[in-house]
Amino acid sequence: MVYPCAHGVLSTGNEALRAHEATLRDGTLLVGAGKLFLLIDMRDAHLTDDGFEQAPRGYRRDDRGMARIHCQL
Repeated sequence: MVYPCAHGVLSTGNEALRAHEATLRDGTLLVGAGKLFLLIDMRDAHLTDDGFEQAPRGYRRDDRGMARIHCQL
C-alpha cells in the first residue's frame, strides 16, 4: 500500500506519483520514505477506501522532482 502525496509530470515527460510506502501493523499505520513511481511501470494498481488524516512525516509540497504537478497534498 502507498500513501499518495503528489501526481505530476517529470522533466522527461513521464507521468509520476510521489508516494510513501505504508504498512498497517497491529492497527498502526507505519509510513516509510517517499518514492517516485512512474505510472507507466505500475501494474495491478487499485484504489481502496483507506484514508489518511494528514501528510506523512517528511513530505514537502511542490516536489522539485516534477516539472508540472497536477495535484498534491
